[in-house]
Amino acid sequence: VACSNIFSMLFILAHDRRKEIAVLRALGASRPSIMAIFVFAGLGVGLLGSICGSVLAAITLHYLPQILALIGSLQGHAVLHAGVYGDIAPQTISHVTLLFAFGSICLTSAVAGACAAVRACRMNVSEALRS
Repeated sequence: VACSNIFSMLFILAHDRRKEIAVLRALGASRPSIMAIFVFAGLGVGLLGSICGSVLAAITLHYLPQILALIGSLQGHAVLHAGVYGDIAPQTISHVTLLFAFGSICLTSAVAGACAAVRACRMNVSEALRS
């Protein structure tokens, strides 16, 4: 879901910035330099989202027993039945999983930026400046 949101956001950004991109192209900006703008924008969004998600995951994991107790009290029964899930809720974050998530999100964000940049570079400069 987050990856599709990044794709959508970058495509909307390219569409909204088509006049600025056309001016850059008219002033001699190369396609790779315009692509670099979108790739770095995608990487920035992906990196910021990864950092925020990791911080929220660490906070949630730290307070997981209290969160589960609160949800259980609201529902009127235990959230994770001890017979099925055991007595211990997870309390650590796997560094390998965290690195994989960071890497895959950064790669996906860069690809999303590159796709938006290709679309932005395909536009006709004179038509974009006229509208």
